[in-house]
Amino acid sequence: MKNYTSVPNIITNKDLSYIDDIFKSNFLAIKNTYDAISNIEDEELEKHLKKADKLFNTNISNILSYLNEGGYNENN
Repeated sequence: MKNYTSVPNIITNKDLSYIDDIFKSNFLAIKNTYDAISNIEDEELEKHLKKADKLFNTNISNILSYLNEGGYNENN
């Protein structure tokens, strides 16, 4: 087993499986919050659902950006 002094610029199958799970969870959450927002009458609850929807969309965008960069992140 090789010991790395820094994070290698690769995505393993295990990493990809984890990313896939996170992506699917956030995508499902977006679909569910969108449906709930379109059917809700309580303005306070709608505000919180929109905030959650924004968070899920940000997570999806971050995942896609990370993958488009090839897994490279300057902070690693």
